[in-house]
Amino acid sequence: MLKVTLIIALPVIVALAGVAYYSGMFDPLEMTREVCGPYTLIYREYRGPYPGVRLIINNVHRYVRDTLHLKANTAFAVFYDNPQSRDSDSLRSISGVITDSFCTLPPPYHTGIFKRTDAVVGHFRRRSFFSYTTGSYKFLTELSRIDAENTISRSGPVMEIYDHVRRSIRFIAPVGHAASSAPPFSGAGDGSLP
Repeated sequence: MLKVTLIIALPVIVALAGVAYYSGMFDPLEMTREVCGPYTLIYREYRGPYPGVRLIINNVHRYVRDTLHLKANTAFAVFYDNPQSRDSDSLRSISGVITDSFCTLPPPYHTGIFKRTDAVVGHFRRRSFFSYTTGSYKFLTELSRIDAENTISRSGPVMEIYDHVRRSIRFIAPVGHAASSAPPFSGAGDGSLP
């Protein structure tokens, strides 16, 4: 009976270890304090559950590539609300790509600047699709610990930058007493996904 249990359990344990490895569970999150930005953004607003941000990024990337004929290897998302204190259908975010061009765009697309800011930054390796969730969890856990120690004063929403060339994710939490570095959320995002 013990042999049968081991034969069944071993593949399950190996599979779980593989998922944990490819999600980045064992990868370190490097936390630093640095100056970030400015970043020129092409984005769409979105109001709804944060996992929908991925579809918005894909939509903006296609628009930038096919209509504007610009190359963009770096995507981003800015999360304005804490999902633990707000209904998921009313969470506000903007997401899209970082470019070198500032241009006037037709709705629902926008151009904006994420201003230069002092920030707590988390650097995380992107191994797979699961790394986005794992990295975010690790960063927010560490940021909560820092907040609890009262060593920083946060000054705006968290920005995540997804660098597809370097296969990395940067988590940026502006700190200090300056105004928010992120573009204001105008409310034009209706919660519909592209």
